[in-house]
Amino acid sequence: MPKPSLAIETLSICAGCEIAVLDLHGALPGVLEAIDLKYAQVLMDPKQPPEGVTVGFVSGAVRNEEQVEQLHRMRDRCAVLVAFGSCAAFGGVPGLGNLHSNEELLKEAYIDAKSNVNPTGIIPNHVVPSMLPEVHAISDFVKVDAVLPGCPPTPKLIGELVTALLAGKPFHLPAKTVCDQCQLKKEEKNVSHFYRWGTRKVDPTHCLLEQGFQCLGPVTQGGCEARCTAALSPCRGCFGPTEHVNDQAAKMIGALASIITKEVKNAPPPEQVVKEIPDVVGTFLRFSLPTSTFKKAYRPEATKE
Repeated sequence: MPKPSLAIETLSICAGCEIAVLDLHGALPGVLEAIDLKYAQVLMDPKQPPEGVTVGFVSGAVRNEEQVEQLHRMRDRCAVLVAFGSCAAFGGVPGLGNLHSNEELLKEAYIDAKSNVNPTGIIPNHVVPSMLPEVHAISDFVKVDAVLPGCPPTPKLIGELVTALLAGKPFHLPAKTVCDQCQLKKEEKNVSHFYRWGTRKVDPTHCLLEQGFQCLGPVTQGGCEARCTAALSPCRGCFGPTEHVNDQAAKMIGALASIITKEVKNAPPPEQVVKEIPDVVGTFLRFSLPTSTFKKAYRPEATKE
């Protein structure tokens, strides 16, 4: 029997998801022996995936018109299509570009950035794919058969996904949140202040959210083994919302509202406590803005067109 084939397509990415595949370490030779790697832009020269691929991994968000074509081509040529990583699944960090217009982004990147030397103020416009009005997850354009979130996905989950697909079995993420998998001690949550990470000492045994750090563990899909909180860093939500959460930001704001207390002596009013979170969108929708309720910044001028 011929080996099942694999194609890996990369869109708007940092290549961290592809590097995560290498983190399979000792298991990688066995995986490569079991599959026929037909296409991977970061590894080989072919310009397009071949017809009749068994499994296709797509990493990266959809940012321009050429990437829409690449995505449809992968869908047509792959029996199973996987959203590989948070950018493909939810828009990822590139999705925060939806807070600005394309004109603002290009001006900042090519004219205003302090590292630039561009005296003529020219923005590249020849033989450059046209940018879409906003960043998208791949599911906005094609049917996705499986989602493997993470920034990047963990080697353990990559191995489990590949094993399931090779066996012709469905792949499921754990029915848990990051908070469920976190080993830090949890007690009654009563928070009177929120703090930026790194501004104060951390209790290495106690729930980070209860210490006033904005940890998204309660509203984030589990499967990462709570690696960040195990290293005493708050969960940033890269695995996206659980199946019971439609919008990470809305759910997290509700969760925070329920733990702000007035019982602590000299505690500020709740509305003042909330103001201690300096970047609500960047904190609560860092990886999932394009698939959230609002998807992008509200611009009154755009509604008039």
